[in-house]
Amino acid sequence: MRPASQRVSTRSARLAVTATVLALAFWGLTPPATAVSPHPTYVVILKVGPGIDTGAAAADAAHRSGGALGFIYRHAIQGFSLTASPAAADALRHSPDVASVTLSGTRTMTSTTQPGPTWGLDRVDQRPLQLDSSYTYDATGTGTVVYVLDTGIRFTHVDFGGRASAGFDAINDGTAGNDCQGHGTHVAGTIGGATYGIAKGVTLKSVRVLDCTGNGTDAQVIAGIDFVTGQKQANATVPAVANMSLGGPANGTALDDAVKGSIAAGVTYVFAAGNDSINECTTFSPADVTEGITVGATTKSDAQAFYSSFGPCLDVYAPGGDGLFTGVVSDSNASDTATTAKSGTSMAAPHVSGAAALFLQDHPAATPAEVAAWIAGNATTGKISSLGIGSPNLLLYTRLVVPPPSPVGITQATITGSTTKARRSWTASAATKVTDASGTPVSGATVTVQMSAGASGAKTCTTGTAGTCPVSTSLSLTVTSVTFTVTNVAKSNTTWDGNKVFTVVNRP
Repeated sequence: MRPASQRVSTRSARLAVTATVLALAFWGLTPPATAVSPHPTYVVILKVGPGIDTGAAAADAAHRSGGALGFIYRHAIQGFSLTASPAAADALRHSPDVASVTLSGTRTMTSTTQPGPTWGLDRVDQRPLQLDSSYTYDATGTGTVVYVLDTGIRFTHVDFGGRASAGFDAINDGTAGNDCQGHGTHVAGTIGGATYGIAKGVTLKSVRVLDCTGNGTDAQVIAGIDFVTGQKQANATVPAVANMSLGGPANGTALDDAVKGSIAAGVTYVFAAGNDSINECTTFSPADVTEGITVGATTKSDAQAFYSSFGPCLDVYAPGGDGLFTGVVSDSNASDTATTAKSGTSMAAPHVSGAAALFLQDHPAATPAEVAAWIAGNATTGKISSLGIGSPNLLLYTRLVVPPPSPVGITQATITGSTTKARRSWTASAATKVTDASGTPVSGATVTVQMSAGASGAKTCTTGTAGTCPVSTSLSLTVTSVTFTVTNVAKSNTTWDGNKVFTVVNRP
């Protein structure tokens, strides 16, 4: 991302992929090589009524403007992209069949690599910070499709196991959805890689909207969103998630409108919050779309990352790395086995996309609003330090309904008595043995023994490694007997069969 001190005007309409921080800023790069026209590109949203063909309406409007027709959008929005002079675009704004004409910005990506442990998965499957060097999951995301709107995916990487494939390529430079930059492969690995992924059985679809330098126009990104929406409309029962680890200054409503239309069609969208360390809730798109899930980044110490944007538009935080030494390790496009570490809200967002896929495996009919509510409601609260003003103190938690450990059924508690005699008194003792269903002694169980018929009150003891523990009482010689009855056996994550065994101990 660009340095915090460097600002980019809305007029320039350059937007930034919120990928990683502390790297070369690509803000000054030229547009993709396909942008050869001297005129800018615009996104035109049409007022299309019933029975009107969007393609025909787009062609007619483009012809009237004298511009070149680009993408036609039929699903997320009804409209098209147009390369034309500013004067022609302004004239088109006044056409009765046109809802809006927005300058298509350029989406740009920054990237950095540094060493770091694979701590992200370890963090999100547990509530406390103390890591346990494991990642436990209740689902794999099987049956859910996650669309990765990014630089593409290295489909042949062994970590994907054949689950990653091309969906759509808006760049049209011959790579056919493959990743020639690396950002998209890293993001996809965190979503669904077998080693580094949250949802290890999910289907990954590359929606390539950024080129080999990390650049992509609004027109291209909206084309990707339109593809995703069309796929959902054609496969309504298949749960769908879209990850957008990209964004930048809001320069109009077209992109946000496309995202909202796709969410309305049933696709859950996850956005990176941005890497500007400011409140960008009204200036950063598409993270400003409240119907989606906007994700900030945390460090290994559960602090808000110094670069992470913040504010009330954020829904949750997830591991993103510190931008200095500890990044998020995931797959690399360098080879079929390569890995790399990156930091950024781009790395945080795919953790949440993977979690959404886990939830949708168990709740395939859930709406995007229900998925967002689960992500926020299931999150760990109160753990994040150094929060920006207005940000929610919610850290991603990926476990679903966590069942309690299976209880050890204590099938029996046996008790035996014994005596010792003194000159003027005698002692009655009772030893209780606790075993589980297989007859194995249970240690650490607290046994309550009630005394009666010669003595009164209750005594407790705790079983040792042999599963036994004794209680005793001193009695006068006038007492001829005492009864010991087991009234309770208690141990965490165990159940007692309730059989109140007893023994009668007679005076010697």
